[in-house]
Amino acid sequence: MSSLLFKPGVHSTAVIESGAKIGENVSIGAYSFIGPGVKIKDNAKIAQNVVIVGKTTIGENTQVYPFTVLGTPGQDLKYPDFEDGILTIGQNNIIREKCSIHAGTPTHETIIGNNNFIMSETHIGHDCHIGNHIVLASVGLSGHIEIEDYVVLGAKSGFHQFCRIGRYAMVSGVSAITKDVPPFALSENERPNEFAGLNIIGLKRKGFTKDDVHHIRKIYDFLYDMSGAIENRIAPLREKFPNDKFATEIADFLEKSKRNLCLPASKNPRKR
Repeated sequence: MSSLLFKPGVHSTAVIESGAKIGENVSIGAYSFIGPGVKIKDNAKIAQNVVIVGKTTIGENTQVYPFTVLGTPGQDLKYPDFEDGILTIGQNNIIREKCSIHAGTPTHETIIGNNNFIMSETHIGHDCHIGNHIVLASVGLSGHIEIEDYVVLGAKSGFHQFCRIGRYAMVSGVSAITKDVPPFALSENERPNEFAGLNIIGLKRKGFTKDDVHHIRKIYDFLYDMSGAIENRIAPLREKFPNDKFATEIADFLEKSKRNLCLPASKNPRKR
């Protein structure tokens, strides 16, 4: 951690508005602005030229790098003047340069979990829910997106509102995603919105065995070999793999889908 970025204490040029709550051992760099509704918890580190406003909470040990803006109103034309949105950021996150994370709208909130690596120039829109142990590499997330744990999203990718990305999935760089990417899956930029197989490297790195990977592949083979709407395949999937933790997770994910599901190239009519 650079001492040039995160010097102990609050710099004399930083503006801390009355009402802001600052924890123990917090560092705030030069020319940063902290609004009156902000809470910064113990050992958090805010670099120079950072703006944090709204009802934003920064968790313990989280690092925020220069020129990042947190907690500003969401880009939602239904609520153009709403400045009281909630943004909750967990602990042990690294938020690099020039990121923007918007607060929630009146009926929702934006939530960032723990132990995430949010790389420079990432944008996270209003009402997104970001899980834990996630890598976001300079991506753009529209509103109401849900990212589950241990996901990797490649650089310069864009994601449509209400998309969901399942656990341990990976989306390669420069992708355009408008459908849900299911758990354990890989979606590649050469074939946007398509299931390109399993995130094998990522699964192995996280301790999944060869048998696990083979079994998950069998589940997806069964799912995609069926015809008809995805919602009509959920019950057969549960019947085929009763009490199976991987099949149950996939079926549960499908039941919550709002954007439909990425399909293999052979099953995608637009690619035939």
